Amino acid sequence: MKSLFSPKDVVHVVGISYRQLQYWDKTDFIKPTAIQLGKYRNYTFQELVQMKLAKILREQHVSIQKLRKVIESVKDLLVRVGCPLSDCSFLIDGEKVLLFNGDVVMDSDSSHSFFRFDVKSLRQDIDRVFPDKDKSPVAHSAAS
Repeated sequence: MKSLFSPKDVVHVVGISYRQLQYWDKTDFIKPTAIQLGKYRNYTFQELVQMKLAKILREQHVSIQKLRKVIESVKDLLVRVGCPLSDCSFLIDGEKVLLFNGDVVMDSDSSHSFFRFDVKSLRQDIDRVFPDKDKSPVAHSAAS
């Protein structure tokens, strides 16, 4: 996968204007971390994620102040995530940020990770270990 993106790439992929990209850089909102030869700005995949989230939130009329806080939370989460970012998804309500990776949920407000337990998987394990046992609707719904 491509790891560095030119401003032209960013504009095309993220769907923002070049002027918007320049403004975010100038105001230190989202700056490129990969600068080559002292002047060529290149953006990382993490920065593209931040820009895409910012664009989506702006389209949802999230205020600039809240947007800056959310993107800072995202930056903090991205430092903590120990998996490929392309395997993650976000849930954002305009202030709180949750990062999902499989059964692990990371919260922007704490250093804790939460783990999801799907009761349906336990039901499937029981059905796998005890095939054709107690398949009556009453037994199945009581266990659900």
